[in-house]
Amino acid sequence: MLSTIATFYSSDFKIEVFGQNCSTTHQNAYKHMIVEHKILKAYGKKFKEEVIRLKREGIKTEPAFATLLGLKGNPYEALLHIDI
Repeated sequence: MLSTIATFYSSDFKIEVFGQNCSTTHQNAYKHMIVEHKILKAYGKKFKEEVIRLKREGIKTEPAFATLLGLKGNPYEALLHIDI
């Protein structure tokens, strides 16, 4: 599935907009949000704090989750295959 990512800055804040030519619930960004929400609920506050810490260090969301979960390979693909 083809994806489009637009990146721009507002002051010093980097913004990325991701989109795919399919309904929202079939887009990978939406699927990542659902999986990440389930993981945060399952793993609790300490895990969430570690994700936030990694993001403050400059790591993007999906790679932060993958790092903490010990996922190998492409973090964006790996998160799509978690069954939680």
